[in-house]
Amino acid sequence: MKIFTILTFLFVLCAIIIYGQEPSIYGAYEFCAMACKTIQIKPDHTFILQFDGDLHSHERYYGKWVLIDHNKIHAIIPENHSPMKVSEEKVLGNEYFSVEVRDESGIGILGVVVKPLGSLSYKKFVTNEAGVVIIPICDEFELSILSYRSRFHPTENYYNKFSVTLTNEQISTIPIDEIWLIEKGRLYIENEEGVIDKKNWLEKISKKRELEIFKNN
Repeated sequence: MKIFTILTFLFVLCAIIIYGQEPSIYGAYEFCAMACKTIQIKPDHTFILQFDGDLHSHERYYGKWVLIDHNKIHAIIPENHSPMKVSEEKVLGNEYFSVEVRDESGIGILGVVVKPLGSLSYKKFVTNEAGVVIIPICDEFELSILSYRSRFHPTENYYNKFSVTLTNEQISTIPIDEIWLIEKGRLYIENEEGVIDKKNWLEKISKKRELEIFKNN
């Protein structure tokens, strides 16, 4: 009986310690101004980042997290390095490379960074509203937008015009490599200096509202 009493006491003590030290970090946290940013942290070590409001409409990004401390996690959405789809042409008289970047529907993508690579150190170039950019002739070029980054090497040295098609998956996410602190119903994000920014936070929302926002997940 004495051993049973001791074991029961230890079990209750452990439960109290665990309950007291490990408030649930799971759930959804939100900040709304002109637009809403909502983060849902799930028990399976995944999270969903959603933007709504001005210039956004249920934009969702999916990532994974690793526990650092009982209320601190490392959140990651890695870069996408999948190969780009490229068609090559030879245009007579062109002494440069022309790179055209479009989405799957054929619309030019503005703001894609194209960096020539090779023996010389070239600067970066950016596509215009038509999705086109002119770069110096090079051995290889790197293309990047949001969390997508990949390189292409022309199959023949006489090709100088390249039409790139990016899939929705390649252009529909953003990179994240952040430390999040969850404390007293607030989610704080570590800044670039490695300091937790406690002047800004996302507030934990009710389970009902969380289910309304993420009802399809």
